[in-house]
Parts: sequence; structure tokens; C-alpha cells
Amino acid sequence: MDRQFQITTPPVPIDKHYQIFQEVEESIKGQLAEGDHYLLLCGLEIGYMPDSDADDSPTFPYTMRFGYLESLDCAMDNESEEISESEWEEQTRGALSTHPLPIEYLDKLYDQAKASLESAAGAPLAIGLKIVLYGSPLMGYSIGCLCGRRGEKRRKYCYYDKRKHKNKCYCTRKRC
Repeated sequence: MDRQFQITTPPVPIDKHYQIFQEVEESIKGQLAEGDHYLLLCGLEIGYMPDSDADDSPTFPYTMRFGYLESLDCAMDNESEEISESEWEEQTRGALSTHPLPIEYLDKLYDQAKASLESAAGAPLAIGLKIVLYGSPLMGYSIGCLCGRRGEKRRKYCYYDKRKHKNKCYCTRKRC
């Protein structure tokens, strides 16, 4: 059979994507090392797509990943419980507020990864991060620009609580 394969060059060179991936990984490891707990980073994914191609899917065509992300992938494939801002604040006031990867840190990590990828691409990108920890009741996190309203994209946070086997998501007011 004669098949033709279409080869596309990614907007960010692979070696640069890998470098950014390693920077994010080292940042997370450093953040985890600062606490009095025993948590391990056991899965990480950084994906992106040109902003003009972005939709509300958590799947990105240009992705780098390692480790165990299946539980988070499965949780995100299932129905997520969409919660309101007040419910998010109430629920995250407990476990997430004292967790070694608080929302403020995740925001900073997202912003840094996005800026680095966009600088390498020379164009606006939609990106997504997935993080899975071992030793944490909140096993997985994802952040992406997955909420749209009147053409304005906003960040969406999700976390997977392995004790309750639930994925909870919240569309923030923060624009991408």
C-alpha cells in the first residue's frame, strides 16, 4: 500500500518544549521539597496548541508527558462535577489551601510555562498542565484555558480527589 504521511513542524521545537518541561518538573520538585510531607511527583504533562485552533477539549496535539497520568486522564474523561466559585472557595479552603501545590503556585507555574512556550513559538498558544502526585489525597491537578464565554477564554482548574473518586472543576474569572 502506498501511504502518504503528513509531517507538520510543531510551533515549539521539541528540544525547547523538553527544556520547558524540565523547568516545570524541577519547579514542582522544589515546591514539594519545601514541605514537611512525603509527596512524590509521579506524572506530568505539558501540552499546547496554537491559540487560533483552541477549543474546550483538554487534549492538545503537541504534548510532552511522563509517568502515571492514567488516573487523571480517566477522571477527566468521565463527567466532572462543575462547581461554583463559592463551592470552589469552600472546598479549597481546606485541603487545597494547605497543600504544597496551592492555587497561587499553580497559577504561577501555568503563567511561566505559557510565557516560555509562547516565546519559543513566537505566537499565542493555548496550554494545559496535568500534575499527578503520589502520597496525596488530592492526586491530580489540571489547569488549562478550557472555558469560553462570549469569545473570552478563561482558566479551568480541576482536581481529582482519590478518596472520593471525583473530579471537580471550576471555571475561574481569570482570563488566559
